Amino acid sequence: DDLDSIYKKRDSYIFNLRLARVLLLFAICFTFVLGILCLSLMTLVPDSTQDYWVQYFADLLGLLAAVIVVIVWTPQIYTTWKAKDPGRLSIIMLCVQMPGSLIIVVYQGVFNHASWTTWLPCVCNAAELLLLVVMWFYFSFFVEKEEKDLQVVVDVEEDDYRERLLSHPPS
Repeated sequence: DDLDSIYKKRDSYIFNLRLARVLLLFAICFTFVLGILCLSLMTLVPDSTQDYWVQYFADLLGLLAAVIVVIVWTPQIYTTWKAKDPGRLSIIMLCVQMPGSLIIVVYQGVFNHASWTTWLPCVCNAAELLLLVVMWFYFSFFVEKEEKDLQVVVDVEEDDYRERLLSHPPS
């Protein structure tokens, strides 16, 4: 049973590595395709209709960016909530990035009068960062110490299993 648990954790670790590789490949391909689309739009679309298509494409990219921002922070929010512990979250990074996102929203929306799809990703980012800051403070100061200590023991045991697996892989 203990060995079976170790194999499951190893398989999960290997799955996460493979998933990371696939996502990296996807990101590289996506960036390449996006670059080709941008160049094509700028060079192949006639000048008379270019403004309309450029604005349409920019709005589409803004919506896509908002979706990607939500996808980026969702695993961290889920992990923090599930562990009931902020773990190694940098509160300084969160507290600097959140107001930075709001400043971009104010600049783009109020002063620059940009389309809502331009500043929507920053609103999503700020909302998720605010949620993480609230969770960080809640789990740091209001969750019982015993619950945190138990989670630390589990984390240490998982790290120990991972080290044993890496140093003595099964045949």
